[in-house]
Amino acid sequence: MQLNQVNKNQLKKSILLSILTVGSSSAFGFFIDGNGHFATKGETRVVPDFQKNQGTYQANELSVDIHGEIRANDRASFNLRLGLFEDPSSAYLGNDGQPTECEQNGGKDNTKCEDRHQSTLNPGTKPYKPVIREAYAKYAFSYCILTAGRRSRDVGLGLLHSSAKKPFEQDPSIFDGVTCDINLQKQQDLGFYFGIDIAKQVSIYFANILGSESKTDVKYLDLYTGLFFGKLAFKNELLIRMGKTADPNVVGNGGRDRDTEVDKDNNAAAVNNIQSIGLAGELEFTWNRSGAALGPSEFNEGNVTKNTSYFNYAFAPGDADGYLNGQVMPGSDPKAVNKLGIDQRNNKSTAMAFHKNYKPALLLFNGKRTSRSMNVPGVYNPERVMNASVYALGHRYESMENGNVDVRFITGRLLEGMNSDVAAYYDTFTKDTRAVGYKGKNLGYELDITYSWQYRKEVELASGIAGALPGNAFEISPTDSAAFQYGLFGSFALKF
Repeated sequence: MQLNQVNKNQLKKSILLSILTVGSSSAFGFFIDGNGHFATKGETRVVPDFQKNQGTYQANELSVDIHGEIRANDRASFNLRLGLFEDPSSAYLGNDGQPTECEQNGGKDNTKCEDRHQSTLNPGTKPYKPVIREAYAKYAFSYCILTAGRRSRDVGLGLLHSSAKKPFEQDPSIFDGVTCDINLQKQQDLGFYFGIDIAKQVSIYFANILGSESKTDVKYLDLYTGLFFGKLAFKNELLIRMGKTADPNVVGNGGRDRDTEVDKDNNAAAVNNIQSIGLAGELEFTWNRSGAALGPSEFNEGNVTKNTSYFNYAFAPGDADGYLNGQVMPGSDPKAVNKLGIDQRNNKSTAMAFHKNYKPALLLFNGKRTSRSMNVPGVYNPERVMNASVYALGHRYESMENGNVDVRFITGRLLEGMNSDVAAYYDTFTKDTRAVGYKGKNLGYELDITYSWQYRKEVELASGIAGALPGNAFEISPTDSAAFQYGLFGSFALKF
C-alpha cells in the first residue's frame, strides 16, 4: 500500500514521539502545601487571681502559626513550622514598640533609644522576626513512616504533650530526634510508634545521665483510652511517671535541689524520686443529632445540630514540701526559717503539673504571665493544673448554621495543703501576704459561657464571659479578702 505525503509525515511524528516517550527520564517536581492560622483575641479580667491588688488585666493577644510542606513525591517530604514570637505567652498586639527617632544627647544620637517611651503619634513598632519552630523530614516506607528532625508531639487529651497548633495555645512540646510510626495495614487493628529524643545535657547535673552510675532515669507511661457506645463517649488519659532525677528544676515541683548529706558545701545535686500518677477524662452523652453535612465536616457546610452534656475531671498530684521554701520575712526567727527551708524537704517530688494547653476553665488554672507571683512550688501553679482535683459539668449546643454555645460549671480543690508548722510561721506576721492554701484547700466555683461561629473552613469568631467565686485557698491577703473575678473575651481567627 502506498503512503501519501500526509500519511508519511504523520508516521514520522508518531515514531519520533514514541522514541522520546521511551527514552526520556521519569518526571520530577516539587509540590508545596501549607496550613496555619492568624488569630487575635481581646481579653479583660477584673481582679485576676482573686486579689484586689492585682488590678485589671487587659490585652490584645496574637497567635500566628504557619506550617509548610515540600513534597518530592508520595513518600518524601520536608516540613517547616514558623511563628512570629519566640515566647507565644508574650505575643500581644502593640507590645513591642520603640520611638522611631531619638533626641540628640550631647551632640550624639542616642541610637539605642534607652529610657524612652513609645510615641502615641508615631508608634515606631518593631518589625517581626520569623521564628522556625520545627524542621523535619518524613519518608514513608512500606511498614514505617520515618520522621527525623525537630518535631512536635500530641498524646491523648494533652496532659503530658501538646503540639500547640490551635489558636492561642502555648508552649508546644517539641523534640529533636527520630520517630517511626508503624503503618496500619488492613489486617492490623492496633497501631503504634517508637522513637528516640535527643536532649542536650547541660551542666554538671546531667553529666552522668548516660553513664553506668546514672543519677537520672525517668520513664513515662501515657495511656489514652477512647470508648464509644452509641450516644455515650468516654475518654480517659492515665499518666504514670516513674524513676529518679538529679535535675535541679524538680525543686519547682516540691523536690530538693541540693543534697547536704552528700556534700556539706551544697554543691551536690539532690536525686529526687518522682513516682506519681495523674489522670483526666471526659464523659459525654449526646441527647440528639439532626441534619446532614455537605462535604467534609471541617468546611462547616450543612445543617447539622447536636446537643451534648458532659462531665470532665482531672486529678493532678501535688507535694506539700513546696511550702518549705525558706522564705524570710522581716523579724522572723532564723531558727524557724531553717526549720522551714528547702533543705527540710524530702527526696520525693510527687507533684505533677499538666501541660499548659490542658485548660479545664477560662479563669482557674488559666493565668497570665502577671499571675506567676502566685506560684507555690509543688502546690499551686496559676498556669497549669497541679496539686488539684478539678471537676466540670456542662452542656454544649452545636449548629453549623447558628454557631456553638457551651455552658459549664467548674469547681476545684487542692489535694495537698499547708502543714501546721508553715501555717504557724505565717501566723506570727500580720502585714505580709501568705501562700495559696493558707486558710484551706477550696479553690472556688466558676461559670463559663462561650459562643463560637465558623464561616466555612477559614473564619471563626468567638466570644465568652466567665465569673468565679474564690475559695478559702485564695484568702492570702492580711488586709483584703479574696474577691470575685470575672472576664470577657472576643476573638477572630483566620485559618488557611
